Amino acid sequence: MEDNILDVKNLTIEFNTNYGFKRVVNNVSFSVEKSKILGIVGESGCGKTVTSLSIVGLLPKRKKKKIEGEIIFQDNDLLKYKEKQLRKLYFDDFSRTIDFIESLDEGGKTDIGSH
Repeated sequence: MEDNILDVKNLTIEFNTNYGFKRVVNNVSFSVEKSKILGIVGESGCGKTVTSLSIVGLLPKRKKKKIEGEIIFQDNDLLKYKEKQLRKLYFDDFSRTIDFIESLDEGGKTDIGSH
């Protein structure tokens, strides 16, 4: 959808174990509209953390894994990005966020000691 900042489509993640590949996320899909917040809830071990880490590209490197589906952020499929590209994307966006937050503060910085 055009108003979504994030679309996760049919995300499936498997980790290699001593017993073969183990599916830890199975066909997850959700969208987040611009200016909205999404909470992910579920039982312990249901894949919330793995799903979140996959979105920001922080799944453990040491594990062999299979990832299928799409993670579309600002019209970019993050699963096609290399680690260096993800860092640049997030760092640039983070820098813009910090600039915006600082612009909300009248002086650009707050002197905590004077409060």
